[in-house]
Amino acid sequence: MNIKIIEPNHLIKKYNMGSLAPNLGPIIIATLLEQQGHHVEVVSEYITKLNLKEILDADLVGISINTYNAQRGFEIARGLKKPIVFGGFHASLMPQECLKYGDYVIIGDGHSIIDLVDFLNNRRIENIRQISNLVYREDDEILFNQKETKAINIIPNFNLVKNYYNFNLNRLLRIPLLVNASRGCPYNCNFCSVKAIYPDIQKKDKKIIINDIKSQIKNQHFLASFFPKII
Repeated sequence: MNIKIIEPNHLIKKYNMGSLAPNLGPIIIATLLEQQGHHVEVVSEYITKLNLKEILDADLVGISINTYNAQRGFEIARGLKKPIVFGGFHASLMPQECLKYGDYVIIGDGHSIIDLVDFLNNRRIENIRQISNLVYREDDEILFNQKETKAINIIPNFNLVKNYYNFNLNRLLRIPLLVNASRGCPYNCNFCSVKAIYPDIQKKDKKIIINDIKSQIKNQHFLASFFPKII
């Protein structure tokens, strides 16, 4: 399948984080899908301008939202006549709201995107109820499938992000190495959303983390070697 994953920008320009870095979630999901043989591209509005015409050939569109960019995500969804799946923190906490603008929501860990794509592609998944972490409509009812947590031991492929490695002085000076070693938290603060979404802690293998760092350094523009590296 041809899949586009969009990370919206903030609607209010003064909160614009342009020239910085995307969230890792969409890149990890895109890497999982690419490993299954799908054609995937991540379009982050923090890096490049979104052209909806470039999304028209997609078979499925993923939109990853936090609360600060949710309204922009919904605005994009309203402009698309494609199957849409929402993911991210806001989608995990407010799936019913997201279903007003899209067809599916994946809450918590996003590994089940593989099963959803297989289901839509008429492959090995025959029953939508088998797809963990999925929220969807059936007739007039909103259904929540079983939840499942899983460590995603892969090295994110940043080449899947449109214009990620294009030379840009602002990004060259400011972009960090984005490394994820674990997810979840041992604490249970009542003001924090992390525990509500990730009830346990999952850690990546050390070799994967080291190879992830090496891979990002290798792919950076050669001028980046003259600047301090921030992880």
